[in-house]
Amino acid sequence: MARFRGLLDRDPVLVVPTGDDVAAFERQLCETDTSSLGGSIATFGALTGQVARALAPALRPELTASQRQALIRAAIVRAEPRRLRRSASRPGFAPALDALIAELQAALIPPAELAAVAAELDDPGYEAELAALYAAYVELRQAGGSGDTATTLAAATEALRADPQSWGGRPVLLYGFDDLSRAQLELVRALAAAGEVTVAVSFADRRALAVRAELISRLEQELGATRTPELPHDDGYTASATLRHLDRKLFEPGAGTVEPDDGLVLLESAGARGEAESIGIEIARLIDGGLEPGEIAIVVRHPASSGPLLASVLGELGLPVALEASLPLSATAVGGSLIGLCRAAADEGATEALLTHLRLDPSLPPGPVDIVERRLRRGDAQTVTAATEGWKSPPRHLARLREAGDDAARLRALARSARELAEGPHRKRAPLVRPGEPGVPFSAVELRAGVAASELLTELAGIGELPGCEQPGLGAAVEALESASVALWRGPATGRVRIMSPYRARAARAKALFVASLQDGEFPSAAPPDPLLSEERRRQIGNPDLRRAEQAEEERYLFHSCVSRPTERLYLSWQSCDEDGTALARSPFVDETLDLLAPDPGQAERRLARIRGPERAVFALAEATNGRELARALALGGWSADRAGVLEGIGIGSRTAEVEALFAGLPDPNALPGPLTVPAVVEDLGSRDVFSPNSLEGWITCPYKWFVEHELQPQRLEPEADPLWLGSVVHDALERLYREPPGDEAIARPGDLGRWRERFAELLELSATERARAPLNHSRRAALERARIQVEAFLEAEAQTETDFRPRPDLLEVSFGPFEEHEHEGEEAGPAHEALRLGGLSVRGRIDRIDVDADGRAVVRDYKTGKSVSRADAFVDEGTLQIQLYMRVAERVLGLRPVAGLYHPLGAVGPEKRKPRGLVAHEDERLKGLGIVGRDRREAEEFERALDEAEASAQRAAGEMGAGAIGRRPLGGKCPKYCTFQAICRLERAVGAVGEQAGGGEDR
Repeated sequence: MARFRGLLDRDPVLVVPTGDDVAAFERQLCETDTSSLGGSIATFGALTGQVARALAPALRPELTASQRQALIRAAIVRAEPRRLRRSASRPGFAPALDALIAELQAALIPPAELAAVAAELDDPGYEAELAALYAAYVELRQAGGSGDTATTLAAATEALRADPQSWGGRPVLLYGFDDLSRAQLELVRALAAAGEVTVAVSFADRRALAVRAELISRLEQELGATRTPELPHDDGYTASATLRHLDRKLFEPGAGTVEPDDGLVLLESAGARGEAESIGIEIARLIDGGLEPGEIAIVVRHPASSGPLLASVLGELGLPVALEASLPLSATAVGGSLIGLCRAAADEGATEALLTHLRLDPSLPPGPVDIVERRLRRGDAQTVTAATEGWKSPPRHLARLREAGDDAARLRALARSARELAEGPHRKRAPLVRPGEPGVPFSAVELRAGVAASELLTELAGIGELPGCEQPGLGAAVEALESASVALWRGPATGRVRIMSPYRARAARAKALFVASLQDGEFPSAAPPDPLLSEERRRQIGNPDLRRAEQAEEERYLFHSCVSRPTERLYLSWQSCDEDGTALARSPFVDETLDLLAPDPGQAERRLARIRGPERAVFALAEATNGRELARALALGGWSADRAGVLEGIGIGSRTAEVEALFAGLPDPNALPGPLTVPAVVEDLGSRDVFSPNSLEGWITCPYKWFVEHELQPQRLEPEADPLWLGSVVHDALERLYREPPGDEAIARPGDLGRWRERFAELLELSATERARAPLNHSRRAALERARIQVEAFLEAEAQTETDFRPRPDLLEVSFGPFEEHEHEGEEAGPAHEALRLGGLSVRGRIDRIDVDADGRAVVRDYKTGKSVSRADAFVDEGTLQIQLYMRVAERVLGLRPVAGLYHPLGAVGPEKRKPRGLVAHEDERLKGLGIVGRDRREAEEFERALDEAEASAQRAAGEMGAGAIGRRPLGGKCPKYCTFQAICRLERAVGAVGEQAGGGEDR
């Protein structure tokens, strides 16, 4: 910077690695000398462009990234590789070949040279095909009159060599570069011939900086650079003796130790979120202590994978963050919607892709999309067109694609849709809402994704004009969108905590710097192998410009870069375990650091470590970074009664009103659901006087489950569950079977059992086909076959019984009481009868079958497709009312004399388990032939008492329903295993709820 300021009158150029570095150095220059004018700061690519545009008038226009890859795909077709044929057909091959060609160009290795070197290798066929692909790309590029980054760099270098004076002697200064490619070195050589060039290299003869030695060697030996007197190491950049010692001695053998001071902090956390919260707490303390967010930085080895959660958590804690990483375009709403749209437009069977597109289209309300998903999940629609039947007009983006005339027109239409999808949430909503205000939040990432996708697709639409390139279609658009990325942050990060990679941190300073995610395998990181040219083959080729630095040395250098950046405090952070509690190994770099601390690593770690274990789900009072976290901390600590006093005690009494308001918006963690209190709701429930046995049983099983199931009535998107579907099909087939018996009597007899079986199989298939309205899948086909076998066993057992009881057609599927219009829609119901009156309530329902004898005695039967059914001695414990109320219907509504109510477990295996269970009058001898279990028999008084108790239970349940007395009260303290509403009622099945009956161990 001192040299740059001294050369301002000569219009110098300062070259730095990244655009962010450009902005940072411009700010630094303006802050230190606002009166200075002149000079420019640029990246190496911008410098190359300046030189080429100024000195090379015949410069060819550069291909865009998508155009370059299109040419590479065309080169693959032209070269017709044999060994690489299978690899070349994969989507990732073209990007990998693009990267290799760029590397060969940077090393100044033309296709002919690569082919010549490959010919001297053992088994050169593989490398020879790579050279042929490289040559085909160059031929196509030249035929189209285009260039690329490499040709621009070569043109700038040649122009400078031909006419050095035209550069005007402008000094060039390079800072922050670890290495320079062969092509870059040649431009530096040409610049040195045209004027003064200064390269600043931070290097000392130390292990941590070994990777810098090659750059100095190349500058001196190849370019003849003169090394100026070395600037002494400036120990004054920090007051921390620990930071100075780590900077000078990290990774050095035999280095001494230093007494640790507050310049170093160790953070050990449980899980990735716990680590993010630990870092957030420390950042909040630093800001509270006077640091500006822009003076704090966080380094992670892989920001794209580790950064999003970190940035999200810090944002939730109210900390301003700038994540310097890229996100796959396909991971954005815009990218995901476009990819789904492409696939749905190209394939009528891509219904899931259509649903993805619709869900991510912000212009569509969720209601119609819910209907589409429901139709797809239930198998009512099998194609993209069928899925949106019933819409006034088809989805506009899909219609636009289908109306486009050719591939290029479709890509241009898709480009238009990209911008509309990004702008959709904000259309007709200007001005944009501010943070904290209601409305659609502004998403810069989605808008950038829309622009990036639109530009990419527009470029693809023009690919067909390039020589040798076919016009790509929607398939190529999907591939391009899936390989593209979008910056999560763009522009200056002033006033924000930067999350960056160690490569970005090399040219930055920070007062406080966090090195996060120090896990073994992440930092240090293993080098990914090159997919096309292995390190062994690079060594055999012998060109030093193709060799890569040893990964271990690279990782040590990057970690040392992080250690040397903070001026006040360095934080080393790692996770002791993952989110599931599995132990994780920390980075060996942590131990390398501890080895430099006195008196020994163990004592130093105990002194410096701040540990946040898995039990820390809520912040402590002194750690809360915003009002909401403070309110949660107060609630957890039980200080609700004297919040004002507690707030005064920790020095934030001025925020009492703010925290009180937050408390008012938080639910009481000890509050249990119910009873219902909204007058209109309670009035509606109290006005009801007609109930079904199933509804009453549902209330007794769990009032809260009943409320969700019967009142909220969540509509499931998935198809009807197989057991429910199968039960309906079997009931329908049995009704048809007994309504028109295929034998000589109303039930199967040993002589005609075969006819009953055959007829039932026919009716079962017919019922299943009618109900499914679509071909049966393998699961339902298998369930249907099981049901057939099970009912055949039931028919065989019935054929062996000797009984006078017979079903009558008018007593099959007997309906009683009023039904809603939509109930049993499309079914042929039996004769309707009046409801069963129980005091002030009416009971409605449908009885599967009633068998009677000549004296009017009746056996009420109910089919169950499961393996087990309720028995008489468990009716109260299981909340069973149905069969008892059905017997009262037979008695009071139909004028029969019920002597038994039986459940038939059709799914049971074995004769004993298949026996009917229920409630049976003991004294009736004519029931013996029905295979009754003795424990189900009751004397006359007990029989009547059981029916009376069922009546009383039904009346109690109806009364509680009418009063809205819902609550988490599962019968017997056990949640039914089949209940799926735990996510709504929040009753912990594992440990039970405080103040509630814990009950049945694993059943909870």
